[in-house]
Amino acid sequence: MSDPIPPDQQLRDDLMSHEVETMQDILTCMRKPPTASKFRRLLLLFLRGHYASAENYGEEFEHLGCYTWTDDPLTSKLTIEFSHQAVDRKPNATPAIYVRFGGVTLEKLGLGGNFAGQTFDSSGTHVSKAASLQLVVAHVANRATDAYDMAEMSSRVTSAMATPLALNSGATSFEVEGYAEPRKKNPEQETNYLVEMRVSIGYTHSVTRHLESHRLRRLALTAQSDS
Repeated sequence: MSDPIPPDQQLRDDLMSHEVETMQDILTCMRKPPTASKFRRLLLLFLRGHYASAENYGEEFEHLGCYTWTDDPLTSKLTIEFSHQAVDRKPNATPAIYVRFGGVTLEKLGLGGNFAGQTFDSSGTHVSKAASLQLVVAHVANRATDAYDMAEMSSRVTSAMATPLALNSGATSFEVEGYAEPRKKNPEQETNYLVEMRVSIGYTHSVTRHLESHRLRRLALTAQSDS
């Protein structure tokens, strides 16, 4: 009798048919070095890929099958957009998913502790720090249960693909930290409930400093005759 397959492994196996292909297409657009803005775009495109077909939802979330995203705003049944400090590009859209920045924390290494090497001609110094990016994914729906279930589905699919996302995007870690309880998006409205999911992404925050002064910029060779 074979051992039962762990739930997280089963989820990864179920995703292989569609999520991996979507992720590989997305990652071809990711250029190094990694930045907070690129990771936010990566997560947005990944969620769009998942919510593009109700066939990706599985039996547990088949009741959300009417919530699907397309790139045509006239036919799309789900808005998935960036959000900027809670001022949404489509503030009244429902159902919707908004991805926003939650801040970046840089590791404190002290004076000279972040030296990472030099350029080949010793004219530049590479400086790096460990960075932790927080992204917040807000799920909005008219019913609190739908907003909560969307957040749970997003957390499952993101967790299942976190390792390949990190390995192929330049991240050092990619973790879903959890999601909050439902609350009203606007206290003055009876509908539009919101559930926020937090994602933490680790990466190397790097820069190269070039020294331009006191360098030999021009070399001229002249020929002299012996006569």
